[in-house]
Amino acid sequence: MPDLTRVSDNNEKKTISVVAAVVEHGQVSNTDNVVLWNIPGRCLITRAYAVTEVPGQAALTADLGFAGGNELMNDVDLDGTPNTVDDVLTTPVWTGTGKQVTANFSADPTAGRFVFMIEYIEYTLGNGKLLNYSA
Repeated sequence: MPDLTRVSDNNEKKTISVVAAVVEHGQVSNTDNVVLWNIPGRCLITRAYAVTEVPGQAALTADLGFAGGNELMNDVDLDGTPNTVDDVLTTPVWTGTGKQVTANFSADPTAGRFVFMIEYIEYTLGNGKLLNYSA
């Protein structure tokens, strides 16, 4: 059986990255896409969060996805209780050659402060540490 334990890339520990964007209602002037990040290619998005620090107006929701889509979060309520955390990503998403992540609000926010976060694994980027491997 082939032993790949000595292949350097296989033994290097990989990094989990987290990005966060705090969005104040005054930064969003309409329902156009708000570009939050450009996630590198060949990553696996494992979690997506939306935190309502200060609620928006009644019935305000947002989608989090790629170039205006809702692949990560769909119609997340942003009008409820302060400090509410939504985490609805159930299936990890591969980034392919890279993804532009956007938030799309259902209306022009007139109130609120929201935090969007994504956790992803960069499996081609190592942290320099090696696993213990057998001889």
